[in-house]
Amino acid sequence: DKNNLQIQGRAGLGRRREKGRSERQKQRQKPREKPVDPPVAQLSYVELAKQQEQKAEAATTQPSQVVQAPQSKKARRKQRKRTQQEAERSETWENSHVIPKADLKRDDTLYFGEDRAQEGNDGEEKGPLPKASAIELSPGMLVRIAGLKNMTTLNGETCTLQSWNVAAERWSVRIEGNDKLLKKENLEVKALLRPHTPVRLIGLRMQELNGKNGLCREWKAEKSRWLVAVEGHGDVLMKAENLEVLLKPGLQVQLCGLQTSELNGAEAVCLAPLQGRWRVRLEGGAEKALRPENLAVLSQEATFCPAVTQHVEVLEAEEKPSRLLRILRDVQEAERKGLVQRSLTLVFCLEASIAPVSLALGQRQVACLKLTASNQQERLKGFHLDGKRVLLCTDEALSAYGASSIPEVARAVSYDLPDLQCHRKRLERLNKSGEEPGGCYHAFVTDQVPAEVCRGLCEMLQAARIPIHPRLKELSTREASQKAEAPTVGKKRRR
Repeated sequence: DKNNLQIQGRAGLGRRREKGRSERQKQRQKPREKPVDPPVAQLSYVELAKQQEQKAEAATTQPSQVVQAPQSKKARRKQRKRTQQEAERSETWENSHVIPKADLKRDDTLYFGEDRAQEGNDGEEKGPLPKASAIELSPGMLVRIAGLKNMTTLNGETCTLQSWNVAAERWSVRIEGNDKLLKKENLEVKALLRPHTPVRLIGLRMQELNGKNGLCREWKAEKSRWLVAVEGHGDVLMKAENLEVLLKPGLQVQLCGLQTSELNGAEAVCLAPLQGRWRVRLEGGAEKALRPENLAVLSQEATFCPAVTQHVEVLEAEEKPSRLLRILRDVQEAERKGLVQRSLTLVFCLEASIAPVSLALGQRQVACLKLTASNQQERLKGFHLDGKRVLLCTDEALSAYGASSIPEVARAVSYDLPDLQCHRKRLERLNKSGEEPGGCYHAFVTDQVPAEVCRGLCEMLQAARIPIHPRLKELSTREASQKAEAPTVGKKRRR
């Protein structure tokens, strides 16, 4: 066997070579492992800032003494490109990391640029301003003392503003029968009591007055009391501690005392209470949840149905069927995905529009009911969640039923809008309870709608702080513009 060439000769060497080639091929086919960088110790922002400043000082105080050999034009171009890339990387790092500021007042904090100069000028620490610093205070407001360093026992006490001392530049407040002068920064507003502010009486020994609603008339400085008009009891003098600002949906309020200065002074409308706060709608439709102390009542008149989400759209007469179908399709899609609950929809039309609208919806496979003067009871029986959930009706046919006989509706569409009174009735029918959520209301406006109705719609939307369609503003002013552009017609004057 030792002399057998098949086993130990060339044949055996060929097998070993083939085996080596196959193993090398397998090694090449394996994915290459990326080299793992060694773990880098994480430094704090203060240490990183120190390192940056040390590098900057070393670059300025110790100039390089190395004499460089003359470089070619190509080498100088590469050097400039490399320097520019390093500058961009350092700028990106500085923008993505927080550098300590001078007002942190820490021993290990470094100061950069203007912050260091400002720190030397300001001797006192700057903290967040109290809410009273952004409010125009007036006598009679209920405030809370906070931030006193000498008389710490007074912190947290509630008192009433008496008058402003011009010489001392402080507010005079009354605490337990004694008058004290305090800075505006040491006062936090607890109740914004002003004339014409709705209030509720609380904490009185007379049980017949507790819980009564009233209206602040004026502040009586000589008696340190508010003159309040109480329902059923006439004018009564009350302490500020016994008055609570009464907010309700629809009230026009003004924001004040907020740390976000750009919102102070903005007007809003109250929507509903929310966990100790009030949900308000600002100009443009944005909503915020704010404390009652940050809301100053502007007027007693409440906005009409503020809880209803209103959408007033200006369309052509031919676009209304397709827009109605799009709204119903979107509702069905949202219900199918579970975004909203299943609900009923009312479509208010004129008598002449019910038949073509029903035909258009039927062609698109949207089941609906028609409620007219005839067969009202039979039609209304099939209008429920398990039946047909879209009802085409007129105002006259629907007014024949009581509010209890009509099921709860969460959405309404005004396909035809004859006048502003019908618009108000439809909103009231959609928000019967007056509570949140008030439902969703769509109104279609065309060129045939009178300008008076368009002006009324603009006023209601403005009061509810809902965005107004630009075309609707043009329709509300078209009569005035037409009169201005109309030529004067009359007899020619005789010479």
